[in-house]
Amino acid sequence: MSLRKAGGNWVEGDRFFDREVEIEALTERVSDGVHTLVTAQRRMGKTSLVRELLRRLRDQGDFATVFVDLEDAATAADAVVEIAAAAREVRSTWGRMRDWIGQSSSAAVDRIDELGTSDLRVKLRPGRRRELADEG
Repeated sequence: MSLRKAGGNWVEGDRFFDREVEIEALTERVSDGVHTLVTAQRRMGKTSLVRELLRRLRDQGDFATVFVDLEDAATAADAVVEIAAAAREVRSTWGRMRDWIGQSSSAAVDRIDELGTSDLRVKLRPGRRRELADEG
């Protein structure tokens, strides 16, 4: 017998209840800038708790929030792509991610010995091609 993936079964709205103590504690930690790891056994409501926390923070207007499910990310690169794609919905977050990716990739370029074309995807925004030609 194999285990079935049970993702996507979080609760929200009226179905989310009786977790105010946890929400308040997490809200305080996030507001204080404390990194927090939520752990528990499977099916204990971790995803529901975090999604509700993010909804409340977003509704307060003090935070731009993004939920990213990395369960299917097979590699670190997959995770970065998923996070960047989700962050793009929040412009300020996307700008910071773009800057971080640019800085990280610039630092890594000097360490690349080999790069196959199958590993590289480039998407140019309209008008960017002309800007690059003008710079060259």
